[in-house]
Amino acid sequence: MCKLQDLDVMCCSLRGKSIFLAWWTLAHAILLLIANTALFVIGNFKMIIIVSSTIYVILHMLGAIFLFVGVYKEIPCLFLFGIILSSIVPYACLITIYLPIVQIIFTITSCRYLSIMEGVAKK
Repeated sequence: MCKLQDLDVMCCSLRGKSIFLAWWTLAHAILLLIANTALFVIGNFKMIIIVSSTIYVILHMLGAIFLFVGVYKEIPCLFLFGIILSSIVPYACLITIYLPIVQIIFTITSCRYLSIMEGVAKK
């Protein structure tokens, strides 16, 4: 029987998985920024769509930054805020299927890393 602790170190550490989530979020934020710029240049879309997608891009980019700073500086509350902000776009894009699935998997591993980080911060 496989234990949860065995899954934590499968492939790489929880910290490594959290860093992957930060890179994953940053990569999708950059792709969203490129798509948003293309929407603006084409100009066939209503301004509300461009403004709302710009807000999504900003939130996703902030999520990636908070994830990176939270992991590297070991600031649990900033890391948690990054997890929350990085989850908005994937759940808003449920139709893509792969985004929310990967987000759920790495949110779980990142929350497990957060609990370890909080345990170290309390000591």
